[in-house]
Amino acid sequence: MEPTQQNQSKGDSGTLGEELRPSLAVPYGVPLATQQTYHQEAAKKSLLKTNFDGAVFEDLGVAGISVMVQNSFGKVLAALSKIIPLPSSIVALETIAA
Repeated sequence: MEPTQQNQSKGDSGTLGEELRPSLAVPYGVPLATQQTYHQEAAKKSLLKTNFDGAVFEDLGVAGISVMVQNSFGKVLAALSKIIPLPSSIVALETIAA
């Protein structure tokens, strides 16, 4: 008996490899996606966040730095932006900004 005839006698369509395909059916009662809830604790009033950055303006031969300080509620407490002479490297620029 040929393999195709054996598969057909078992009720299969006879397509090669069909019996190896995984089932895509989801069992009853299993959610398709799980929902996760994230809880964020209130920030402490005494924490401050400092952001700093630098930018290079090669065509002008200068760089710029900026610094911003925020409290734990996101309120800006202080900010600074300044144009400085072009430093020797990006690392130097970031260090100056910090």
